[in-house]
Amino acid sequence: MKERDGIKRHLKNLENCDVVFLDPDNGLEVDSAKGKKLSKYVLLDELRSYINNGQSVVFYNHRSRKQVGEYFIDLYKRLKKITMIKLFSISFHKGTIRDYIILAILNMKLNYEMHVQKCWSQCGAENNEIVPS
Repeated sequence: MKERDGIKRHLKNLENCDVVFLDPDNGLEVDSAKGKKLSKYVLLDELRSYINNGQSVVFYNHRSRKQVGEYFIDLYKRLKKITMIKLFSISFHKGTIRDYIILAILNMKLNYEMHVQKCWSQCGAENNEIVPS
C-alpha cells in the first residue's frame, strides 16, 4: 500500500508536467521482484497512472541478458498491457548499454520524431520505435 500512496503523491506533485522522467535503479518491474525489491523498479501501475493523466513518460531500463530482439519484444508486450501509445527507445552503447524507454503521447511523439532522433543520434545514441516483430 505504501507504493500506491507514493504514486498518488507523485501524481499530484507532477500533475502540470507534460513529460515525467523516472530513474529507477533497475527499470521496469519484473515478476521476480517482490517486497522491498520493488522499490528499485518503476511499476506498470505507476506508468499507467501518468499516461492516464495525459503525460508522456521516459524511464531508464537495465538491458536484460536476453537477445536484443527478444528483450524489446518482451518490453513491448509488458508495456502494451497498460497502453496503446507509441513506444520508443534511446540506447547508448558506450560502456554498458543504457536504454531509455519513451511512452509518448501525441505531442511528444511529434517532437521526438522531429528533434530527438536527429540530436541524440549525433551523440552516439541508437533510436528505435519499439514494435513487435
